[in-house]
Formats: sequence, structure tokens, C-alpha cells
Amino acid sequence: MTDIKIPSFTSDEGTEARIQHINQLLLAVRNINQLIIRNKNDAKELLGRASRILARDYGLVETWAMLFNHHGAMEFVAESGLTEEAQSQLNEILKRGAPPCVNIALESMKARLINNPSIICAGCPVSPHFLASHKIVVPLIFENDFLGTFVAIVTAQTVIGPKEFELLDEMARDIAFGLNEIDENIKRREIEHELRKYELIANNTKDIILFLSCDDGHILEANLAAVESYGYSREELLSRTISDLRAPDTRASVSSQIRQADSSGIIFETLHLRRDGSIFPVEVSSRGADILGGRMLVSVIRDITERKKAESILREVSEHQKTVLSTVPDMIVEVDLTKVYTWANPAAIAFFGSDMVGKEASFYFEGAQDTYHSVQPVFDGDEQTVYVESWQRRRDGQKRLLGWWCRPLKDSSGKVIGALSAAQDITERKQIEEKARRASREWRTTFDSMSDMISIQDRDFKITRVNKAYAEALGKPFREIIGKTCFELIHGTKTPIAGCPHLQTLKTGKPACFESFDPEHNNHSEVRTFPIMDDHRKVTFTIHVFHDITQRKLEEAEKQHLRDKAEMTSRLAAVGEMASGIAHEINNPLSGVIGFAELLLGRTDLPDDVRQDLETINEGSQRVKEIIRRMLTFARQQKPLRTCISVTDLIDNTLELRKYVLDTANIEVVRDYSPDMPALNIDPGQLQQVFLNLIVNAEYAMKKTHGRGRLTITARKDPDKFRFLFSDDGPGVPKEVRDKIFQPFFTTKVPGEGTGLGLSLSRGIVLEHAGDIVLGGIGSSGATFIVELPLGLACSSDTGLPMEVAAMVPTRTARVLVIDDEVSVRLFIEAMLVREGHSVETTETADEALVTLSNENYDMILLDIRMPGTSGIELFDQISSRWPNLAMRIVFTTGDTNDAVTSQFIAAKGVPCLAKPFDRQEVLNQLARLVLTSGSV
Repeated sequence: MTDIKIPSFTSDEGTEARIQHINQLLLAVRNINQLIIRNKNDAKELLGRASRILARDYGLVETWAMLFNHHGAMEFVAESGLTEEAQSQLNEILKRGAPPCVNIALESMKARLINNPSIICAGCPVSPHFLASHKIVVPLIFENDFLGTFVAIVTAQTVIGPKEFELLDEMARDIAFGLNEIDENIKRREIEHELRKYELIANNTKDIILFLSCDDGHILEANLAAVESYGYSREELLSRTISDLRAPDTRASVSSQIRQADSSGIIFETLHLRRDGSIFPVEVSSRGADILGGRMLVSVIRDITERKKAESILREVSEHQKTVLSTVPDMIVEVDLTKVYTWANPAAIAFFGSDMVGKEASFYFEGAQDTYHSVQPVFDGDEQTVYVESWQRRRDGQKRLLGWWCRPLKDSSGKVIGALSAAQDITERKQIEEKARRASREWRTTFDSMSDMISIQDRDFKITRVNKAYAEALGKPFREIIGKTCFELIHGTKTPIAGCPHLQTLKTGKPACFESFDPEHNNHSEVRTFPIMDDHRKVTFTIHVFHDITQRKLEEAEKQHLRDKAEMTSRLAAVGEMASGIAHEINNPLSGVIGFAELLLGRTDLPDDVRQDLETINEGSQRVKEIIRRMLTFARQQKPLRTCISVTDLIDNTLELRKYVLDTANIEVVRDYSPDMPALNIDPGQLQQVFLNLIVNAEYAMKKTHGRGRLTITARKDPDKFRFLFSDDGPGVPKEVRDKIFQPFFTTKVPGEGTGLGLSLSRGIVLEHAGDIVLGGIGSSGATFIVELPLGLACSSDTGLPMEVAAMVPTRTARVLVIDDEVSVRLFIEAMLVREGHSVETTETADEALVTLSNENYDMILLDIRMPGTSGIELFDQISSRWPNLAMRIVFTTGDTNDAVTSQFIAAKGVPCLAKPFDRQEVLNQLARLVLTSGSV
């Protein structure tokens, strides 16, 4: 393809043709200027028609225009003669940035001729369309701002010289001026639209709107509501500051509030001043805003006089109900013709959420409603403000009632393009009356639904109102209760009872409490009274609440019983420790008394009167021995443990504990035991408590009735159960209380003599053994309590029965060492064994014993467990270490076999032990056993 030659710019040939050519360009420039004057609104239209004028008047075949948009990117906006394919390719390259020809225009800031587009425009996808031609690039510049470019294709017939370039640059400046004017017009229309919007907002809201200076609070603009509320004309308001409108004693905080409003916004309540001097309460929401190129405060001020009155009325209706009405600035929104939100102020966004713009209004509707139908006149162009109430969903999901004031939104031509609406949350205001009505209904319902008896009484003790439970408890209709006094209906008296809580509340003005017990129904009640006061803090009525506290009393008694039981356990433990020490101190000398008595009784030369005295001494000593053993067993509290034992022996043991009391009360005990009673697998400690309780109850009943009596105890094995009957000849159990005797805390004894827990606890113990306690048949006199135990408790062998031990005699003379700190014990053992022909040595301390053992050998060593200094247990360990064979010949003696440490040691070592006081045969049996197993010493 050959290059086209452009005529020289300096040639004088064809002067007339040049003048004609310049005139054509001048015509095009003039027509474009006229176009600029007429077109003030559309930049694309201006550039498109200018392109066509250049093609028509100047002969350019292909022209196009490109402009920078608001984001700094270049856009293709107009053309003349450019093919659709070239337009498409040009749009693609503009997405990636400005083409080379634009960069050339940017560098020169003047019209340029591109002679070699095949080189410069090689990277442009549009260049293949005009590689055989030349380009003119004309920059569009306004006040040194580069707005865009005109690009034209130059053919061989187009003559371009310096004059043409000068005219093209002038044309470009005129077009740039027109584009800037169009942009200014667009901005001006937008500002006018915003002003109309603010005017609609300001003049169609009930709240006062003031535009204030951020510097001194000078009023810059005020709406119609401000003029009406303050009583000033608009001109008068604009000559004042916000401080002039504040009550005098609130003006000190104006400056700080202006600063806070400008920086972060502020909502507060204060007092404003009208022209006539009257003061009214307001809520102010103020925030800084950039409006019309300046910074100012927009304050929305709401007269809250009515709200304050409503709050006062609400407090008078009920001091228990306090509702604070939450006030916020109005929500202002715009919607288009499809009811889609297109704009919202901060208050609306705070209510609906930041994503509300773009959503249809019905998205937030709650429930079916005809809101769209109600506001349709607004979209039809009706200028009247339409008010509608609608339930809508807040951003937190809560359903709220909004009051909407709606007006049509129109463009500059008067065409309706949507609606502008202001809304307030009126939920609380609408709910106040309903809350009051509902509270009254709920109070009546709650009052009658309470299970406790409730009444209201005046100062004269007369009942003015009762709930349903009160009437049902008395079995009377309401009309027979109202007007009666409480003491007349409840207590059957003519005057208030002692401790009357109603009387206390009337005197003190404070709640009072009273507890009572109804023996007829065996229940406890608690009555609480609460004052109702008038405005002068005088008690006019009292509320009475009757509450059944029987169960609580039972639980309190049970807790007290457990505390008493714990205390008794602690005391018994202390008694046990004391008994252990006492037993040790008694059993030591008692061993000497019993031993020497037996030795003397073994003599044949004693006079009869002396023998009789010795027998009396021995019997008394044996009795003391048995009493100490029983005392230790009963005082020592042990964990529940079942073992095979003879129940009749356990009953006899229990009777022995009460023997003195029974004898002094002249109560005869008759035993009727079946001979085939086997040993039972039971907890002897627990069942002894049951038997003791039955014996004590029978003893109490007979002593109270006639000061003497007969207690018959029967033990038998029936085909289905073991039965143990305790029968007395006392007054018996009255028929009316037979069903209550096993209830906890029920007692027929006078206060202070019984807790009412004995039979209840006894029955619990027997039930744990899978048995039961029942009251026998009704008789005119006496009572019979039957303890029933299952046959399955019988032991397979007579493990629990005592076994007789055969007397044993040593087969040879033995050597015996006695180690005991008690002189009488040492002397008794020495005398008894020497009389039997054995060799005996005695020592008082462990140190003496060690010296003796280092020199001698013995068949048996009798070692006391409790000794001063080194104990018997410590001495046993030393003997075991030094003379293991001798340790096997040790037999312990102790006055307290119930001691835990002693019992554990004996069980662990397997060493035999003699319980003091022991007799002659027990010692001989142990010696015979050791002699048989040890052989000759």
C-alpha cells in the first residue's frame, strides 16, 4: 500500500482553494459554537453532533471522541463514520488504558498530526482500518484539565496547515468549555434536587429542624415547625443562636454539646425557651454534616411535653410499672416507583440495617397488611401527606409499629419518581394503654391462680377481697367471706389473736410474719402480711398470704434430728473413749479381786461364813465385769455390719441394759422364746436400737398408767417369717392415732419427753433388713408391737452362738514371765500358777523384762498391752526382733479389747489375747496350749 502525500504547509499554490478550505473549517467551528450555546445538558450529544458537523462541513470521514470519566478511566462517547467493528475494538482497548494517540495529545496539549500511524499505532487494534491514512489528535482542555480527545482520519484531499491547527485547538477549547458547563449544570441540578429533598423533609415533619453554625451555634436555617414552636418569624430565628432558644440554666453546656455534635453526634434532653417566655422540654438529636460545600450542624428537636405527661400519668396508674419511652430521630427514606429503598438516613439504617438500600419495603413487613394500598395516592401524585401505621421488623428481629408520613418524590419536570417518607417508632405509645389494661387482667388472673390463700383486709380487719384458693379452703362462696374479719373466719375468735401480723403491719408499716399449728389436721401454716399505702405513706390495706409450711417444718425437724444424731454420735464417741480408759483402770484391779477370790474359794479349809462372803465378792465382781463389757459394747459406735448372732441373746443383752430401770419401776419381764430359733444374719447394733426403743416405749406407757406392769417378749419362727412380739399391759394405742404412729415427729408423749422419731427410725432399720414393724390387734388395754424378719436371714450354721471351751491343763511344769504394771494382777497370776506347780517371774516395766529375757527362757510370756513408758505393743516388736522364738510364746492381756488400735494389732499379728478380768482357767488354757506346741524349754 502506497503512502498518501499531504500538501506542503508552506506552498503558495492553490491559495484560493486554501481560503475555501479554511472557511469550511471556520464554518464548522461556528456551527459547533452555536451547538455549545444550545446544548447545556448532555455531553455525549454535544460531542456526537460536533463529530458530525466536522464530517459535514470540513469533510472528515471518520471522527470519534473520548472522555475521562469520574473514576479517571477513558470512555468512548461519540463518533462519525466509524464502523461498528472499529467502535467495538476501540471500547476493548479503552478497558486496558488510553491508546497511543491519546498519550501523544497529553504530551503536547495541542492538536497533533500523526504521519506514520503504522508505527505509532501499531499496538492499537483499531489501526488496521486507517493504516493508509493519517490521524489528527485534538486534546480537549479546560483550565489545564485534560478532559479527553477528538481523533479524526485525514485523507490525501485534506489540506492542513498551521492555521487549521490553530482553529482546531480553538474549537477544542470551546468544546471543553461547553463540557465543563454541562458538568456544572448537572451538579447544580443535583444540588437543587437535594435542596428540594431537604425542604420536603424539613417542612413535612412535626419536629423542629435547625441548621446551626459549628462555630457559635448561629441559626442558619429553620423549618416551619421551628417557626410555629418558638413563636419567632423565620427572619428572627436566623438572627439568633441556639443559646438564645435554651432555658437560662441550661446554656452552660451549649458549647460542649456543639463540639460533641460536630465530632460524633449527640442525643440529649433539655429545656427550650419560646418567644413568650414559656419553657418546654425537648429531645435534641444533633450531628455535623457537609452541606452545600460548608460544615454545619443539623439538629432535630422534638417537643416531648406530651410524652412527659404520659410518663407522669403512667406512674400514677401503677408505681410497679415504669415505662421509659425511647425517643430517637425520625427515620427518613426514599423509595422508587417499585417501592424499593434507594436512600436512607442514619436513623433508618440503624433501625433496618446497613443492607436495607436495594430491598423492597415489604421485605420488612410483619404480617399481612394493606400498607401499599394506603400509600398508593402518594405514587399517583397526590400532594397531600399520607399517614399510615405499619408493623415492621427491626434489624434485631423484633416486631415494631412504625408511623409513616409519606409524600411524593418528583424530578425537575414534576414527574413522580418515588416517595419520600419519615417514620417514628410508636410501639411504646400504642402499647401503654394496652399494657395498663393487660396488667389489670393479668393481676386478676394471677391473683385467682395462686395456690396459696390470699386476702386483702382493711384497717378494721375486714376482708375486702380473696382469691379462689382462699374461698375453696374455707369452703365458702365469696359473698360469705367479703366483709367478715379474718380472726372470725380463720381463728373463730371475736378479737385479733396474740401476735396478729395484720396488727403488726398496721403499727409498723412493714411486712410481718406469723406461724401457727393446727393439731386437728397436723399441719403448720405461715401467714405473711404486706402493707398497701396511700400517697401519705399510711397503711390502708394489708395483703395476707397463707402458706402451708408443714413440709418445711418436717424438713427442718429432720435436719435438727440429723444434727442431734451427729452430736449424740460425737458424745457417744467421747463416752466410748472415756469408757475405754475407765474400763482399763477398773479391769486391772478387778482382775486381782476376781483372781484371788477364785483362789480362796479353791481352798477346802475355809469356814462356811467366809466362803459365803467370798462367793458374794466373786459374784459382785463378775457382775461388774459384765457391766463394763456391756458398757463398752454399747458406747462404742461402729459402722453398720451384719453378722450371724442369736437374736434372743441380743434381746437379753438389751434387757440387761435396762434391768435396773425395769426393776425399780416394778415391771416384770416375761420371756417366751421358741427353742428352734436359729442365729440370724443381722446388724446387731441397729436391731438392738429397735429393741431398746420398743422396751423404753412400753416401760413409759406402763409407768404413766399404773406405776408397774408386765412386759412379755415372744420370739418364734412362723412358716412365713420370724416374729418378735413386745407386749405391755399399758393403756394401748388410741384408734384415732394408729395410722400416724410411724410418721416422723408424731408422738403421744408430752413435750420434752419424746421427739416422735423412735418408731419412724426403728421401722426404717427393720425395712433395711427386708422386714417390717406392725402394731398388733386392737385391745382394751395394752399394746403389742411385732418385729417381722424374713426367713432368708437365718444363718446356715450356728456361727453366732457361743461355743464352750474345754478346760485344759499343762502336761508339765512350765516357766512363765508376767509383764504388767498392775501389782494385783502380777500377784494373782504368780500365786495361781505357783499353786499349780509352775515357775513364775514378774516384772513391772518393759526395761526390766528385756533384762530378764536376755538371761532366761520361758514357755509363756503374759504381756500387758497398756503400760507406762514402753507399751506392750512396742515391747512385742523388740522381742520379735531380738528373740523371734520367744515372740511366738507371748499372750497379751488388756483391760479394753474394744480399743481400735489394740483390735487392729491383735488381728494383724494373730497373737492370742486375754481380756481382763480373766479367770484361772483362761490362763491355764493358754499355758497348756503353748506347752503342747513348744515341747521342753
